[in-house]
Amino acid sequence: MKIISGIEELLERYDTFLFDAYGVILTEKGLLPGIKSIVHRLRQKHKAVYIVSNGSSKSEDRVVDHYKTLGLEFERSEIITSGSLLAGFLIEQGLQHQPVVLIGPPEAASYIERAGCTVKDLADLENFDTIVVANQTGYPFLETMDRLLSHLFQCADMQKPCRLIVPNPDVFYPKSADLSGFTSGAVGMLIERALELRYFGRCSVTIEYLGKPFRPIFSEAEHRSGSPRDRMLMVGDQIYTDITGARNFGIDSLLVATGMTHWESLANLPSTDLPTYASKTL
Repeated sequence: MKIISGIEELLERYDTFLFDAYGVILTEKGLLPGIKSIVHRLRQKHKAVYIVSNGSSKSEDRVVDHYKTLGLEFERSEIITSGSLLAGFLIEQGLQHQPVVLIGPPEAASYIERAGCTVKDLADLENFDTIVVANQTGYPFLETMDRLLSHLFQCADMQKPCRLIVPNPDVFYPKSADLSGFTSGAVGMLIERALELRYFGRCSVTIEYLGKPFRPIFSEAEHRSGSPRDRMLMVGDQIYTDITGARNFGIDSLLVATGMTHWESLANLPSTDLPTYASKTL
């Protein structure tokens, strides 16, 4: 790991810059200091810039509009969210035009409908075997989790195939400077652990993740940018999602200490988990 003073040191080394959103570009208070000038500088040098986020509850258009209100201009094609991978994944799995139960905000339905799927709500849970958990809000959390777990146990007991799709693997996120919260990735982790404890890792229920640190979201970024991997850089604030995902995909990474990872905690990481670069700010 090389300690650097900021991203300016890396501008000539890479052609494509992948930025995580929360904790890197912005917080609940708005854009982080210097982000506008950094993006402007990258575009001046004709670098490809993408937002690569584990968000799965907001459409790309809404994300673009939100950045625009903050003074940052992005094309829709420059926004890669884990939710935006849903349609392609459903089609790859042969699930196009099939009913899918959505747990999460109604806005996430647009991602599922792109695959020609019919979106069902929680009331239809017992009747269908493909379920998407798009967010941790928009429903009574504990009651829904109890119902979901019970349904998956029933499917496993009957050896009935059932697929749970969790686009966002994040376990936690900063809701504010003093408050952290669980995300839909925590839902997947809870369900996964419960199934493991009951069925010892062998049952008919499968859990799929699409966002960082898993390959699909990085593959999409590679496809859109057309850059060779040695010219791509992932800029993130979390070791498990941003840095581990980049390393496993074969691209370099820059960890910034403006989000969830404390600068001092880097000393506790084994060398195999460290980012390529680290900086206190961009």
